[in-house]
Amino acid sequence: NLLLAVVTSNFANESARIRESAEKKSQRKLIKEKKWAWNLWETRAEPGSQAWHKVRGWAKRIVGHSWYDHILLTVTVLNILVLAADYYNAPEELLQAIFIFNTTCTGIFIVDMVLKLVALGLTY
Repeated sequence: NLLLAVVTSNFANESARIRESAEKKSQRKLIKEKKWAWNLWETRAEPGSQAWHKVRGWAKRIVGHSWYDHILLTVTVLNILVLAADYYNAPEELLQAIFIFNTTCTGIFIVDMVLKLVALGLTY
């Protein structure tokens, strides 16, 4: 399952790069000029608006970054190893640490899902 997830993620990243290169030059130029200059909390990002295109461009830059998949793969492997550390009659401190780490990883995976949905759209 992990191999399938990595292959699917890499395929999706390549598809996103191909789609992005096919966009109009003016849209790419706007995204590059306004890199990080906008604030998410001060603009209304309704789908179809200019602010939404900025949010989507920001999400595409993050999801399309070369280290993004490596970081998520590392978090996934660490999560698997930590969950495998649970055993019968484990100390309460270990169980609390496993719970906290698993909850943190779940939050990271939720952020990953939202970023990919924003960046790649519902067709992904």
